[in-house]
Amino acid sequence: MKKISVKGFLLSVVAHFLTDIALGLLFLAFILMYSVVSVIVLHAPHAQMLAEMKTAFHGDSPLHVAMLVVGLASMAVGGYVAARVAKHDELRNAGLSSFPWIAYKIYIIAAGKNSMSLWLQIILLLAAPALAIAGGELMRRQLEGRNQPSEPRL
Repeated sequence: MKKISVKGFLLSVVAHFLTDIALGLLFLAFILMYSVVSVIVLHAPHAQMLAEMKTAFHGDSPLHVAMLVVGLASMAVGGYVAARVAKHDELRNAGLSSFPWIAYKIYIIAAGKNSMSLWLQIILLLAAPALAIAGGELMRRQLEGRNQPSEPRL
């Protein structure tokens, strides 16, 4: 096992963060486009659109579940990217790359600035490193598959 390099760790954290943010913004863009189109088609007033978006983002709705799924998937993709950037000790670097996000979530929970229930926040807090490590494992398996010589076909 090699020593963790600070440069590799910082690169993996930045790659994980950027991947997570990019996927989140992409999902948000789709939601906003859907909202704008629905307002245009339904001719709903602006105030009603804002109220419905606020309810959708903070209520128990399919959109809320979709946002959680996208957030968790982006955590796995971030772990994959972090492992790819790390070049060695993929699982460790993938797992460590999720810790800034975990620190941020602990701050949010402690400050009481999140509208989700506490049990859901704790589940997400525990799932984050597990999914990042799963992304790193996928990356590691892909590397192992490339490095093994293929058997000749008859």
